[in-house]
Amino acid sequence: MITFIIFHPLALSNTAEPTSLFPFRLIGKWYQVPPPLEYDDKSKPYELFKLLWTFGHSEADIINRLGKPTERYVSDRDNRHEPNQKLQYITLQYPNLVIEILKTHHPKTFINRLYIKNCDLDSGFKRFLCQPLIKIEEQLGKPSYKEFDELVYVIKIGDVGEVPLRLILKNDHISEIYIRNLID
Repeated sequence: MITFIIFHPLALSNTAEPTSLFPFRLIGKWYQVPPPLEYDDKSKPYELFKLLWTFGHSEADIINRLGKPTERYVSDRDNRHEPNQKLQYITLQYPNLVIEILKTHHPKTFINRLYIKNCDLDSGFKRFLCQPLIKIEEQLGKPSYKEFDELVYVIKIGDVGEVPLRLILKNDHISEIYIRNLID
């Protein structure tokens, strides 16, 4: 029996930003059973995962590279590791690109999520976006899961955990890439 759950990145958060910025998909198996294929930091899918930092490691880096975003959202959320401290999430929205940054009080900044649908943006993503499915599978190998209209490569982050690298298909071409970093 296959059971599907609805995964939405902001479903459980208390935030003022629109939830339509990140992809909403049905993903089942990846949350239900161990993946048949996991990819580590020496794999081809991990090379795509590393593009998470293409535009920079901080808000200033990103703005210096891409210019002022069309929209900027800020929300504070509880920190489950340090309940007396808040985490600040900054979401920068550009045409067909959304980058979410996490700021801690330490002060540390992380790229938490990236969602791109822009085939023309000068970046390493051009090697993957708008490419035919068959070419992507030749480049990256077999996905951990192939469901509906997306490929999911499960990226193992050391012994800490796993994250899904999602490549969304349209007409058998990669139309969107969603990367989530392993930050809770």
